[in-house]
Order: sequence, then C-alpha cells, then structure tokens
Amino acid sequence: ETGTGKELFAQAIHNYSYRKDYQFVVVNCGALPSSILESELFGYEEGAFTGAKRGGKCGLFELAHKGTIFLDEIGEMPIELQTKLLRVLQEQEVMRLGSDRIISIDIRVIAATNKNLFELVKLKKFREDLFYRLKVLPLKIPPLRSRKNDILLLFKYFISQFNGKVVLSESAKEKLINNEWKGNIRELRNIAEFCVNIGKTVIESDDLLLEIYEKVQSTNTNSQKNDLHDDKELSRLNNQAGMEKDKYYCVLDILYNSYMNKKRIGRRKICSESSAYGIAISEQQARRILNDLDLLGLVNINIGRKGSEISSRGIRLINGTKGMERDIKG
Repeated sequence: ETGTGKELFAQAIHNYSYRKDYQFVVVNCGALPSSILESELFGYEEGAFTGAKRGGKCGLFELAHKGTIFLDEIGEMPIELQTKLLRVLQEQEVMRLGSDRIISIDIRVIAATNKNLFELVKLKKFREDLFYRLKVLPLKIPPLRSRKNDILLLFKYFISQFNGKVVLSESAKEKLINNEWKGNIRELRNIAEFCVNIGKTVIESDDLLLEIYEKVQSTNTNSQKNDLHDDKELSRLNNQAGMEKDKYYCVLDILYNSYMNKKRIGRRKICSESSAYGIAISEQQARRILNDLDLLGLVNINIGRKGSEISSRGIRLINGTKGMERDIKG
C-alpha cells in the first residue's frame, strides 16, 4: 500500500548487502513520459535525438552497475518499455539509444508497486512474462493497521525528528492505535508534524483531526462506487475550493457537528471553532465560503441571527451515504 515505506525497505536491502559500496539508484516509473523514461533508463549516444547532450549520457542501469536499481511504481511503466526491461533482466545487458554497442551490467533489481500486477496482467496492461520474471522473491510490506505495536513507537520517533516536545493523552494514544491509517506511515508522520506545529504540550484525542480526513476519504470512495451524482458534487466542491479545500471541508464539518447537536451557528462561531482544527478562518473568509457552499446546495444560509446549517446534500457529501439524507427528510 502507499505510504508503507517501500523505498526505505529497498534502501535497507541495499545497505545490508555486499553491493552497499556501490550506487543505489531510484527510478519512479510513473513520473516520466515513456520517451524520457527510456533515455533515462538506457542512456543515449550523442546525436541520438534532437536535444541529446553532447557526448551522450549514461543510463540509470549503467549507473547502478554492481549496485541496486529500485524501480518504483513498476505498474505504471509503459507497455512498450516493459519489453526492453524484460530483455535487460534476462540478458543483463543494455544498449544506449542510437548505439550498436552492448553494455554488460551486474545489478540487483528491486521493483515495487501499490497495484495488483496480476490483475493488470489479466487486463493486458502489464506483460505476463515480465510479471513472472520479476516475481523471484515477492515481499509484502504490511500496512500500519496490521502493526499496531509500531504506531506509538513511530509517532515518538517522528516527534523527535521534528524536535517536538509533546505528550499524548491516553485517549489520544487509543485514537492513534485504532485509526485505519489508509496513508500508512506517511500519514502518521504528517500527523506527528501537525502535533508539533499546533504548539500544544499535551495532545488530546480531539487535537488529532483524524475524523475529517476519514470523512473526506469515505465520501470520495463511496461516490466512486455508488453514485455518479455524488462524485460530481465532490468534484464541484473541490473545483470551487481550489487551494482552500481544508477550509471548505472544515466549515462543512463544523456545520455537520452543529447539526448533530441540533444547533445553527453563525460566522463568528465558525471562525472560533476552526482554530480547534488548526485552521485559521476570518469572518470575511467564512462569509465567502458559506456563500459558495450555499450556491453548491451544501448549506442553507438563514436570514438574521438564525445562523447557517448544513443541507441534506452536504451531510451526504460528508458521510458518503444516502442514508443520512433519508433520515433528515424523515
């Protein structure tokens, strides 16, 4: 899964092997277009293509000679390059673009992916022969939710990395341990950094802000699976929010909690409660955000001092279910 530390694990394999004195080369197979990725992996000779460097360039496979090359996101590699990679693995040799010279290499190859390669093979998006050629020693890094004993140890380690001096309450510890951690260790690291930045010595359960992320993720997942309309609602909200998604979702969450407590609240109350989320929202920003959410049909703005309230569509967006909407109408 994403965030489990695949590259860190690959680096550890390299560091504890007889190849540790040579290069550890990392390649993200999904980050570059196929034309650029090919020249990066295999190198090229001078004049091989327009823009080629004078004297040519050494490829990453050559650079990793006697060391380790880590092919991250291997499932994203274009199908036309998979054929060339298969030959490199079988023959242990490469040929630069525009060259007729074979270069022998001695490398360890570690490939990683957060996708199901077997399913990609069935969909003809990944070569079956390459799949079985790579599948020599398959290793699966367990998700953080399966390593509950590691959570507090890792959290403490990350806090020390950020030079923080915070203490978790017992309820906060329990919340961390029982969280799903869909983003795994990367998500835990971000939460640790957040705890250091809010300037509190004792972190309580409510300070961790895990629920708002879970609600957004749940909304997104259920939208894709169950209702195209909900997916469009989320897309419209994200487009309207732009770089202020955290503030828009914060306002929605505050209104949702007020609904659950059978209350309506005004802009000032929204601004004061936003600080508990670690987010600063001015009254002017709150007014603009509420107007945008009202236009999207996610909140209802009442006249006078009656305050604002989340609409049934807004609640459905937060929860990712239609059951809540039916309860409201009932």
